[in-house]
Amino acid sequence: MDRHAAEKSLHQGEVTLHTRPTTSVPSAPVPVNKWERPRVGITIGDPAGVGPELIRQAVLAQEIQEIARLQIIGKSADHTPGQPTLDSARAALEAIEESVRLLKSGEIEAIVTCPISKSQMAQVGFQFPGHTEFYAAHLGASEYSMILTSPSLTVSPVTIHVPLSEAVRELNVEAILRVGRLLADFLMRTGKDSPVIGVAGLNPHAGEDGLLGEEEGRIIRPAVEKLCRLYPGARFVGPESPDTVFYRAVKGEFDAVLGMYHDQALIPLKLIGFHDGVNVTAGLPFPRTSPDHGTAFNIAGRGVACPDSLFSAIRLAARLAYAGRSFPSSL
Repeated sequence: MDRHAAEKSLHQGEVTLHTRPTTSVPSAPVPVNKWERPRVGITIGDPAGVGPELIRQAVLAQEIQEIARLQIIGKSADHTPGQPTLDSARAALEAIEESVRLLKSGEIEAIVTCPISKSQMAQVGFQFPGHTEFYAAHLGASEYSMILTSPSLTVSPVTIHVPLSEAVRELNVEAILRVGRLLADFLMRTGKDSPVIGVAGLNPHAGEDGLLGEEEGRIIRPAVEKLCRLYPGARFVGPESPDTVFYRAVKGEFDAVLGMYHDQALIPLKLIGFHDGVNVTAGLPFPRTSPDHGTAFNIAGRGVACPDSLFSAIRLAARLAYAGRSFPSSL
């Protein structure tokens, strides 16, 4: 989309729309010239949140126009910023459903998703904990994980959107192997030839040799040893005390941290990288990224939302799309 089209859509009070075609038959994949800017779709998220206003900034940003051809998916008109409704949740759901069709048909090469309200979405039939699980199910990914990355820190939790009590029960060697492998692969795809990954313990002080918990010795350490054997291109170190391993990563000792559960990994990432962090779903056949913040209904429409995380998400999606064309990228 060029700047003139963007300005026209802004004058009309909405971002560029991509509407569903009259037929549900997917079109043939669109030929890709490896030197073209990648075609990156962006879903609007909940249109009562900050998604539409952040997208407007991205559409008009010269730095974004230079690296990607954006296709905005969803309708933002007829919704009031800061006032989420079931209709706005339905609009968000329709947008991500349409994005799957566009990915499968080859009309876009990567997808960036703006934030949704999970509670509102559940009321309109969305049967997944979040975007991560939705795209994994609809794109046929049996092994997937969530990675969050910023210039200072990259993290990936073994368990994702489950209550903490369930996260502990779900922790096992196979899950750590799966997420560790995907994290190492992501690091190598983004330029780390021999990544060093710190593996956090579950318990305080990584269990203190069994005094404060037995998961480290029974689950995490055997998984780390197996990761080192199976994936010699990366080095896994741990289990490390979770109260220091993220600090050590920020200081450069580790290229990333493999956390055991959602908040253990995401709290430090958002503390230091809230405005430039990006959420990535690893294991999908297409790049999928998102800003690392929520809908921010409380500030939607006030013109104060920071676009940096969305811009970073678009850059990374474009970079991964380039990498998928099997040639080097300077992004």
